[in-house]
Amino acid sequence: MAGRGQGGRRGRARYAVRDWAAYDRALARRGDITVWVSPGAVAAWRAPAGRRTFSDAAIAAALTVRAVYRLALRQTEGLVASIFALLGLALPVPDHTTLSRRGRMLRLDRHTSAGRGLNLAIDSTGLRLARPPGAGREGWRKLHVAVDPDSGRVLAEELTRSDVHDTVPVPAMLGRIAGRIGRVYGDGAYAGGPTHRAVAEHRQALPNAEGVFRPKAPDVRAATALDPLAGRGRHARHVAREGRAAWERATGYGRRNAAEWTFSRLKRVLGTGLRSRGLDAQLVEASSAVRALNRMAALGTPRAERVA
Repeated sequence: MAGRGQGGRRGRARYAVRDWAAYDRALARRGDITVWVSPGAVAAWRAPAGRRTFSDAAIAAALTVRAVYRLALRQTEGLVASIFALLGLALPVPDHTTLSRRGRMLRLDRHTSAGRGLNLAIDSTGLRLARPPGAGREGWRKLHVAVDPDSGRVLAEELTRSDVHDTVPVPAMLGRIAGRIGRVYGDGAYAGGPTHRAVAEHRQALPNAEGVFRPKAPDVRAATALDPLAGRGRHARHVAREGRAAWERATGYGRRNAAEWTFSRLKRVLGTGLRSRGLDAQLVEASSAVRALNRMAALGTPRAERVA
């Protein structure tokens, strides 16, 4: 049958990028240092008062440069110093010790807005640690994100230890997103009642947000025993009645893939691990990387259309 691959399965969908020229320019701009050390960052470089020389904005800008170019702290110090020398700016440069110390204490504004309404895709991935602390066996952290499937922008992120379940950071991430949230897509790890309730209780704007999480097999088998008015029971009954493929088409579950695409971009562009040692510093490092990824997406992303 036409359109079928081996084993009777439908062939993989093919897409073509329609705006290569604009996307090429956006990729080139990602390497422009003035994007990452902007005039606004330079203007706010010094701390307004007190004993500190550098503002939080200066430390955040330097750590963003570190994330974008995958540098150690000493190399970050040298790159920022050379940029200021080339630009003729008589501004102090934070040394690597200052970046390390302030990086552990930096408090970035992690609140954002969904505006008049958008959907979210949530998921988590592992980031390896370059130097696991102490003699413990844990060698990685877990990064959780909430992504706008339309723009690819990360609206909220959370970094946890590797043994924290995917569902635990969901209320905190949703709590930092103001505005109207429509559907929240996630895989089977989020399909339990607590996550459905956390999404339904996000009542910042009506109608209430709805969790669209892939029902687990035990829920599907026991669908008739679940509350049909709750999201968990409603989706389990839909799968039991019409099958998973029909449920995915009806709910738009494929939009969940936006979170996986985000992780793919993050690891290909900014790396697969964290260089900082303590959890506080690692949280700032991960947040800096996510903000850099959002900035790259704002410069331009490819516009792909399905061709087959």
